[in-house]
Amino acid sequence: MNKENEILNNLKTNSISAYEEFYRYFFTDLVLYANSILKSKDSSEDLVQEVFVDFWINKKYRKIKSKLRSYIYASIRNACFRSLKNNKISSYEQIESILDKQFENNTEEEKIKQNEKLYKALSLLPSSCKQIFIMCIVYGYKYQETADELGISINTVRTQMSRGFKILRENLKQDNLLLSLMLNNLGLRI
Repeated sequence: MNKENEILNNLKTNSISAYEEFYRYFFTDLVLYANSILKSKDSSEDLVQEVFVDFWINKKYRKIKSKLRSYIYASIRNACFRSLKNNKISSYEQIESILDKQFENNTEEEKIKQNEKLYKALSLLPSSCKQIFIMCIVYGYKYQETADELGISINTVRTQMSRGFKILRENLKQDNLLLSLMLNNLGLRI
């Protein structure tokens, strides 16, 4: 029997020591995983602790039919997405933060002009297109997750994303570097 199966079986005995072992075994890796999504160590630690508490209080370990690792990582991923979705920081502020990192050697005036160009291009997106674009690009939702969240088909998401990229390319053609840097920092290519 592998270590994770052993931990799961011990958890099902409702043992505090099994829970402590579970916590020690997974905590660091889960914080790193959450941080890859949230980009904040403190928020990631808090979120992982909340998931662990919920896992123990609601005895979620009793519901696990497959692998403990898969279950707990999916729980963390979903909690991260809920956190991002409920986060009050606007997508524009997140994009501005990305641009600040990319252009930190530019003068303040150049930064303002670049931000204005990007905001202007994003504001030209139709509202549904903008919503889908922000969910996929800024929050990192997969197309299927976006479709499920909005109650639309995945083809609609693909079409709106294609439209969004086209509008941004057209409006930032002189500043293709700006668009490329922004999307590259988000792990995408145009």
